[in-house]
Amino acid sequence: MTKRFAGKELYVNQGRRQFLKSIAATAAVSAILPANSWADGGPAPKRPNIFIFVADDQIMKSNGCYGANPSHTPHVDQLAKEGLRFTNCFAPSAICSPNRGALLSGMYPLRNGCHANHSGFYDGVKSLPNYMKELGYRCCIVDKDGIQKPNDCYEWEYRIEKSEQHVMGADLPDQDRHRVPRMDEIERFVSAKDERPFVLFHACSLPHGPNLSRLPNGLEGYDASNFVMDDELGKDLALLEKHHLSEKTIVMFLNDNEAQGNLTKDFLYERSLRVPLIIRWPERIKSGAVSEATVSTMDILPTLMQVAGGKTPPVMDGKSMIEVWEGKTDHFRDEIYASVTGVIVSGSGRQETPYPMRSYLAGGDDYIRNLNFQAAHFARNDVRQPFEELYNLRTDPEEKTNLANDPAMAAKKKEMSDKVDTWMAYCGDKGIQSELDTLKRYPAKPGDTMRKSKKKSDEAADD
Repeated sequence: MTKRFAGKELYVNQGRRQFLKSIAATAAVSAILPANSWADGGPAPKRPNIFIFVADDQIMKSNGCYGANPSHTPHVDQLAKEGLRFTNCFAPSAICSPNRGALLSGMYPLRNGCHANHSGFYDGVKSLPNYMKELGYRCCIVDKDGIQKPNDCYEWEYRIEKSEQHVMGADLPDQDRHRVPRMDEIERFVSAKDERPFVLFHACSLPHGPNLSRLPNGLEGYDASNFVMDDELGKDLALLEKHHLSEKTIVMFLNDNEAQGNLTKDFLYERSLRVPLIIRWPERIKSGAVSEATVSTMDILPTLMQVAGGKTPPVMDGKSMIEVWEGKTDHFRDEIYASVTGVIVSGSGRQETPYPMRSYLAGGDDYIRNLNFQAAHFARNDVRQPFEELYNLRTDPEEKTNLANDPAMAAKKKEMSDKVDTWMAYCGDKGIQSELDTLKRYPAKPGDTMRKSKKKSDEAADD
């Protein structure tokens, strides 16, 4: 039996081995095209450098340009004034590793293999450092790498690890993760005498908890963490300016997933998936622009590949949004699919109870399916979700009234449920069984400790 999803034929009953073979086959497609490929078919400009700054567990509305008052993010706000700010950018998951894997691969987490937190890609799955190197870029990752179980081809040409010095406000033992980046090494990378353009991927550890202690400027807690994150971004931007690279570099700011709030991280409500995205590109993007186009973080890599003169490989689920960047359209995606995989496969918070969640967001409605609803939610010991949830975001933006059992919404629920079924088949997703398979793929190791349940008021503390 076959169906189609996003223009691609899929086998609804395909086995896992067949699915992985299809991934490997399409991943082998070359990314290289002549340097004149572009949105309008005309010649491409000289290829820019690319700087991507990823905040960690940031509340979207804590950025001044997204509504914070007072603002503790002056550098993020300045970027918004100089570039394009998206209001409807969504991540395909609500926890760290899957979102970072999707950003780097342009694929849904359930397709690239990195769908459990602290996991990694299937063998054969290529990602940004592979594709951009093939296109003639030198690629460097700074600080946090969310792909904790690298596959056979995940390799950055350069890595810059954190220094031994803690950031201001990180004066307690549990704040050890928050350390000053090695700015001298970053400067050497961006200013190197190398004819190739660069990709600098700076993955900050902030404002992820534990929150920082009181700063000299009086800020403390989350506000202090957000301020230090923004200061780190500012130092990177200053390096680009110092070496006269600002006009030659695409600068991108985003967050991996919403966090720090009630029922946000680890859940699939709209607010859990919406993330900030700001792009500055002096040659192509109008200053102070705002786009309401619905886009996914999976669309970032295909766009950058087009900028670099390549094309989107068939294996990817993302697509180039260059026409949105250039202001030629404000319409891009009509629907957003997302997943959360409950198991966490390593570290101090290993979690072995399957809790798969899937969602479909379209037309102002949000449908969520909790496949192991009989169990308590893995991140909150006092929350039990129903099997299905359905919300009308036009009248209920906070998603407080579940309409899944409303007879008037039966047709809408079936329509959205069918969409999720088709998408799951496309992803080779077997729900609870997929999570059990992941646990087998990553057996517990010495040093792993089981996660303790947390109350909904606690801060999320996963990577």
